[in-house]
Parts: sequence; structure tokens; C-alpha cells
Amino acid sequence: MIKYPHQVIARALIYGCLIMRQMSQKKKQRIFAKAIEPEYDRVFNFIYSRLNHGPELAQDVTQDVMELAWKQLDQLRNMDSARAWLMQITMNEIRKHYRAQGTIKRGAFQEVSYDAAEFADLQQLDKVEADVLDVIIQKEQGQLLMAALNRVREPYQTILDLRLIQELKFAEIAEIVEVSEATARVYYGRGLKMLRKEYETLTSEGREQDA
Repeated sequence: MIKYPHQVIARALIYGCLIMRQMSQKKKQRIFAKAIEPEYDRVFNFIYSRLNHGPELAQDVTQDVMELAWKQLDQLRNMDSARAWLMQITMNEIRKHYRAQGTIKRGAFQEVSYDAAEFADLQQLDKVEADVLDVIIQKEQGQLLMAALNRVREPYQTILDLRLIQELKFAEIAEIVEVSEATARVYYGRGLKMLRKEYETLTSEGREQDA
């Protein structure tokens, strides 16, 4: 059996570690390019809508989110939940901004109660969602939808954004905004009604201007 000097063994171990690190770095770059980078515009638009302080601040916070996502990428366990994971980081950075400014977050989320009628609506939330969106989609009013969404007050606007624009599940939304899933559904149900009302107001205003 050949005995190698300790220096040779040490160099081999170091070389092996370097190779593994390079492979890990390349894998990390592939994951980031596939799952995180394409979400940049979504993250920017979400932050811009929440902070309302101009595109420069939104770009700065978005860059912070992307840098954190890169540093914490090893915590992403499921590629299918990459968007929800990234939006969690995004919400944390938004909260961080408000804390740094010494301001209270607009429309802070909290657990809510609901009556029997609203509970019945929650049981058919998919139908309520379809009723609202069908009216808008059938008329191909995508821009008007976004305008109506921007007029919905917080925290309902955030819930609608996470559900309709980011296409997240209620369990994911609940985790992001730090409430129970039932409360997330309540906010969403109420938000849908506000969205439809704002949409109808905008279309009515448009007809009056055309008249």
C-alpha cells in the first residue's frame, strides 16, 4: 500500500473542497437565474405599489431583496414555491423600511372576525373571485383592472396583489402577511368586493367623460 505525504493528502482535500465549492456556486447561479431573476419586475412593481415614494426607492429596495435572495438561496427548499419565498423576503424588506422610517405600516394586518353571511361567502370564494374577474376580463380591461386595484385601500390591496398578480396560494399569502389562512381569505373576499366597486366607478367615470 502506497503511503502519501501529509502535504499531498492535504492538497488533495483542499482541491476537492474547491471543486465542490465551484460546483455548488454554479448550481446556485443556475437556480438564481431560473427562479429568482425573472421575478425582478414583479418584486419591483409590488414594492413600488406598497411604498409610494418613487421608482428610485423601489429600485433600491428591490436590489436589497435580490441580494438577500442570493445570500439565502440555500434556504429555498422547493423550486415550485420560489415566488412565495421571494415575496416573503420582499415583505420583510418593506417592513424593515417602515421601521427605519419610524412610521406605522399603512393598513397593518391583524386577525379579523366575520359574521355568518361573510363565512358563507368564504365557502364559495372561488365563485366570488370568478364573478368579479369575469366582468373585467371579458371586457379586456387589464389596465383598468390595475387602476382599480391601485385605488383599493390597504391592507386589502396587498392581499389582492399577492393573489391576483403574484398568483400565490392562500397558505403562502397567510405566511407572508403573518396572519391565519382564514384571515387571509377574509381580507381577500372583502378586497374583491372593493375591487369590483372601484372598477365600476372607473368605468362609470369613463362613460361620463365620453358623453
